[in-house]
Amino acid sequence: MATYEQLRHEPASRDLFNNRITKLQSLHNALKDLAFLAIDTEHVAITSEKDRMLHQVGLAYFPAPTPDSPTSPDAGCPNLQDFYTAKQLKGLTLNIKIDQDTQYNLVRAGGHRGMPVRRSHRFGQERQVDLEDLETAILDFIQGCDKKTNLVMIGFGMAAEWEYLSTYFPQAMRFFSAWVDLRDIAKDIAPVGNVPGLISLLKIFRYHCQDLQPGRGDLGGGVADNAGDDAVATCALAGALLLLENQQKLRLRQECGRIAGIFTKKKGFRVPNSKEHPFTATIRAGSPLPRSLDTAMKLARRFFNYSPQSTGLRSEDIGFITFRDKEQLDYFITATHRTALPMGGILRVRDYSREHGRINPENRDRKEKQELRERERSERSTDEVVDLESLFSSVMVR
Repeated sequence: MATYEQLRHEPASRDLFNNRITKLQSLHNALKDLAFLAIDTEHVAITSEKDRMLHQVGLAYFPAPTPDSPTSPDAGCPNLQDFYTAKQLKGLTLNIKIDQDTQYNLVRAGGHRGMPVRRSHRFGQERQVDLEDLETAILDFIQGCDKKTNLVMIGFGMAAEWEYLSTYFPQAMRFFSAWVDLRDIAKDIAPVGNVPGLISLLKIFRYHCQDLQPGRGDLGGGVADNAGDDAVATCALAGALLLLENQQKLRLRQECGRIAGIFTKKKGFRVPNSKEHPFTATIRAGSPLPRSLDTAMKLARRFFNYSPQSTGLRSEDIGFITFRDKEQLDYFITATHRTALPMGGILRVRDYSREHGRINPENRDRKEKQELRERERSERSTDEVVDLESLFSSVMVR
């Protein structure tokens, strides 16, 4: 497999590879007279992910990407078919011919026998090609697109695509003026945490799961990924990332993820650490917690405006939220305790330290100061008694 470092220096790939767009603003600046060509590949792992066989290539041409509103009639729930039609995309799915003997005798990584059955393609044309004819088919598709605009190659997680591009269809590189891995753009928009996957990002932007990954019985074929569909989904993501409202959604999701701890290895139920998080509220709303509050992520989203530091579950019945100081904690409890939930039930919110007989730092400091004053008062009283005893002793001696 060619590494990015090798691609950066190889004469055939370095000009294109080094013209990489990684920032949202740079992408905006380049939108005039620009078109996207999304490339997605699917392979079959033989002994491992490094030992693999190219199985399918998907191409999608996006002629005029602009930051405008969603194209679905229901703006709250866009879908790929509406996007494909409204934006006048062109699609091509290329299935690599593999002889029957190879297919029959193939044992994939994990012990699976035979080739995976992929979902039927939904967009554009589909062709069967020999591996040696793959480059010609791809070049024909690119040359059939508008030649008046700068063509930018896009993808999502493009290590495999660059390997196959440099190995099987390197002549395609000359058509591209730049390239974009959309993970870079998503990371630039929301730097916190790990970038979600292609499908997860589109779900954040209200695309429905069944639209993105139809089941076996929905379209025919199997359930393995279809490269042509994924190329169209990549174009949809490129368009979605240009929208300001989606950028705000992504930032919110990533910040909630940080609060909920989804980027750490800590999973499952946890007991709040009173030393690390002394200002903690517990959340109850029935047994178990309702679905709207039954994960750390949902708690972070629901109570984001109260500026929590972290959220989690102590059990299936109890959630917890930590705050920076006592003032934030008290405000949260006052504002939310005994409030009605939209789907029924009453929220019960309490101070974790009081529930469990612990003293938070502010109360501990207050108690220590009070004890110090009492000790000083006691010492003064003792000194006064000693002075009186001395006085009486001196009077009696006289």
